Amino acid sequence: FESFFVAMGLGTRWFAALCGGVAAAKVAVTKFDYMRGALADILWVGKAHANGHKVILILTEQGQLIRTDDGGTSWVDVSRNVSTSRIRTVKRHPNDDFGNQVVAQDSRGVYYLSRDSGWTFRQMVDNDANVADFRFNVGNQGWLLYTTVSDSCFQRRLQQADPSDPADDSPPLRQSTTLRGVAPLPPRNRTSSSSTGPTRSGGRSKNGSDRKRVPEPLASFSFAESRRLLEDAADCKKTLYMSKDFGRRGERIAHAVVAFDWGDDLVNEESSNMIFYSRIDSGAANDGRLTSWSDKVNMYRVDATSSERKEFVVVQHGNMFRVLPHYIFVARVTSVSAQSVHLAVSNDGGYSFHETRLPAEVKLERSYTILDTSEGFVVLHVLHGDASKQVGNLYVSDEKGLDYTLSLIDNARSRTGDADFEVVRSIPGFYLANIRGSDGRRRGRALAEDRQLAQDDQIRTMVSFDKGGEWFNLEPPKYDSVGDDPCPGDAHRGRSCFLHLHGWTSRPKYPPMYSMPNALGIVMGVGNAGRHLSMDEDEISTWFSRDGGLTWREVEKKAHIYEYGDHGGLIVLADSMKPTKEIVYSWTEGLAWWHFEFTDEEVYVENVISEVTNSRLQFLVYGVFAHSRKGALFHLDFRNLTRECQGLSFPGESNSDYHIWKPGTMTTDCILGKMVQFTRRKQDAECHNGVQYRKKVESEPCPCTPEDFVCAYGFERYQLYEDDETNLGTKDQDCVPSKEHPPDGCGEAVPAYRKITNDICFGDIQHELYQLPPCRRPDTIAVVMSGLAVFAMILSVVGLCVATKCLGFFSEGRRKYVELDVRTPSMALG
Repeated sequence: FESFFVAMGLGTRWFAALCGGVAAAKVAVTKFDYMRGALADILWVGKAHANGHKVILILTEQGQLIRTDDGGTSWVDVSRNVSTSRIRTVKRHPNDDFGNQVVAQDSRGVYYLSRDSGWTFRQMVDNDANVADFRFNVGNQGWLLYTTVSDSCFQRRLQQADPSDPADDSPPLRQSTTLRGVAPLPPRNRTSSSSTGPTRSGGRSKNGSDRKRVPEPLASFSFAESRRLLEDAADCKKTLYMSKDFGRRGERIAHAVVAFDWGDDLVNEESSNMIFYSRIDSGAANDGRLTSWSDKVNMYRVDATSSERKEFVVVQHGNMFRVLPHYIFVARVTSVSAQSVHLAVSNDGGYSFHETRLPAEVKLERSYTILDTSEGFVVLHVLHGDASKQVGNLYVSDEKGLDYTLSLIDNARSRTGDADFEVVRSIPGFYLANIRGSDGRRRGRALAEDRQLAQDDQIRTMVSFDKGGEWFNLEPPKYDSVGDDPCPGDAHRGRSCFLHLHGWTSRPKYPPMYSMPNALGIVMGVGNAGRHLSMDEDEISTWFSRDGGLTWREVEKKAHIYEYGDHGGLIVLADSMKPTKEIVYSWTEGLAWWHFEFTDEEVYVENVISEVTNSRLQFLVYGVFAHSRKGALFHLDFRNLTRECQGLSFPGESNSDYHIWKPGTMTTDCILGKMVQFTRRKQDAECHNGVQYRKKVESEPCPCTPEDFVCAYGFERYQLYEDDETNLGTKDQDCVPSKEHPPDGCGEAVPAYRKITNDICFGDIQHELYQLPPCRRPDTIAVVMSGLAVFAMILSVVGLCVATKCLGFFSEGRRKYVELDVRTPSMALG
């Protein structure tokens, strides 16, 4: 029915108005009356209680820590259970099995540990040490690493981080007020306003916790970050300790540590017990040159289960490293004068490291950002050269993380290193990315140092359905939310009018693209249809996709923040640009939208958030009251909205609320070599999935096609345009040797294609092997001359030895030895 109203130019709001029966249902709103300051961080900790809820901890900007164990209906102030000083940070254990362990740090820099989900705390390290940082061991409860610094350095760091600690003279906590029976308003057009409130964070937590569970870049190796770490390490002389009893007793591991972490628990248990750290060589900390990438820093490994605690050098000149799922990456300095580094990787838990190979002539590799490793390979963003250009290249690896294929050029990045890249987390292989100043295929602009970035600094959005093998523009819908053509008059659909969405580089003004694993196929973002991405608030709308980014619909004018519940069946929005009293929601997976007032006083809404699994019908809305500027916190309960869905076991039947859904692309229903079908709630079914719902997935392999292959290392697809500028081509072009970095070797036939990682298609296409150029025979005269030169050198050395009586060193009575650092070649990368 909705398509009929859209076709008539009436839009989805008319459809929602006729389907207002459920919209009239009441939503329970609980208002938390007093919160000292705006919300600074939020965590879900521990395991679910008997009522089905996890404990929620909220930290305010005034250092107040509040706790609820009923989903947000009632709250308790636990600040004084931690410290008499205000709380600065709060973190949880990374393992859900140990999720009841929480660490808080107060304004004096002291760390406190809770083992009961934030109810009681004790000082984490009992010896009054100045703890600078710590890491939990994921697999062993009670194991942790921490670093300490001197008193003077500790106080200096505290002053730099937070120079003031205001007295806590706020009034006592007041009781919550529950507002029952708030009826949603009828659907209507939103009125625009020129007023704007405080800029929004876009949902990313400054502490990397649960303020919005959008995946941040997994790791970043930047020149600026390296300088900060090395300066801090040289200045503060951090000492690394290990504890196996929650910090009560610590064992010293190393001094002058730059970075540290536990090993990868996903490889094996032995790897998770390894300690990795980079350390400044003795005497190098005060030589005045340790302020950037340094060859005075090496990476080491120690076995925490061994009584000897013997350390091994695993990467010489390894300055920074990150332990990620299935991989450990290290930035290894290759030139101090040029301040260049190269990326090394281990896929065996840190026992061996190998150089990565990028298909480009790279003179300066100054920054790496690892964007994703969740699908069995690596997505890597590399800044080549000047960071002021704010572009980098996207590369995708083989399954070992060693060989990389160029995927996208001129990927937009911010000055702080954030890259505009989003994994559609519910459908494997679907990516969204923004490009700056090009069509994403042009080679010259990002790689040649002697070329200037094009004057066109505009941003465009691209989508890939095959793990970055090929990229396409986003097609805008035929009609917007009020039935008009979303393309402006100067842009032509299919040629110059496409959909463009804001990413991480647009923070803090606009929220980034957003998807979650449990919200099948659902992606949301804010942006516009046109030639390029706009920063003008009046041109921005909120957009929704139900098929992983293949097709899109405008759901609201102006920018909104968004969150999913009920496995994507319930979506809640709030205006992110101006104060509001309204919440916008859809219980039909975006088919129709309703508005209702949740507060009597306008609120600058900073975020809307649900529990970690996105499976419940309760949400938290927080921000700042527009008039009083006090912190605002609301709990929304949609459980009375609809009944629970039926018929999961017989989808597609008339009496079932579910149907079979097959994701696909513009040309095929096969994704990564298989046809996948999900059991999904019918979009117009008036019901909710329920917490226990688990999506049913079935798949079968597809015959292999060219879509299942990308170019092998050293090869690429490209085409030439009139300006003779090389461009990345599409899969219609053949893979040919890369101009910048052709395949190694000579005289042999090598494959120019490889199957996409984790692609399971059958019946491989027989690609012809590429014949490398014949090997050159060595010049006979050159060989003779070279041999004579070597012979002459030997004679001169022997003559020098005779003259200086050095032959005595080889006599039996005067034999001398030199102690060598002997280690297995695979364990030392130099």
